[in-house]
Amino acid sequence: MDYIIYATFVVIFISMGTVVILYSSHIRAKAWAALSLDSKKNIAEAAVTYAALTNIKRKAKMIKLCRYIAVATLLLSWAYFVSNSTSNGIGSDELRNWILFLGNTIFTIALIVEVSLNAYVTKVAKNTVPSVLSGKQVKMIWRLYVMSRIFFVIGCSAGSLLTHSVFS
Repeated sequence: MDYIIYATFVVIFISMGTVVILYSSHIRAKAWAALSLDSKKNIAEAAVTYAALTNIKRKAKMIKLCRYIAVATLLLSWAYFVSNSTSNGIGSDELRNWILFLGNTIFTIALIVEVSLNAYVTKVAKNTVPSVLSGKQVKMIWRLYVMSRIFFVIGCSAGSLLTHSVFS
């Protein structure tokens, strides 16, 4: 019976995270469409110059790497847990539980690192690249971004609990 609750949490929170990301993309696209061609050109030039900085390139690569590490670790821990519960695999129940817990913990930490790196890049970009959005919109986009990551952490934690309840 627990698995129904966990499955509901997974569906609700992953869906909410996705909707929040889509909404923030809509806000950005709407603001970009409202700009004149000269403003778009100036912003694009400044963004290209900013992205070419070596420190920013390294941070952008680290942000992408954090996302990949988070997802890969979580999926691998789920795969290990499921494969060792359906077959008579090597490892005790305690080891399987620890690997599931460790995968979920690394997922959460990697998303926290991603958010903090993104905060740094955004803070540096404020001084370099002209913004498409107003001050209120920038704050709202940042809040939506953080909210989406929180929803994904809750949804994937519920997914780990779902995996544990179904396959143990």
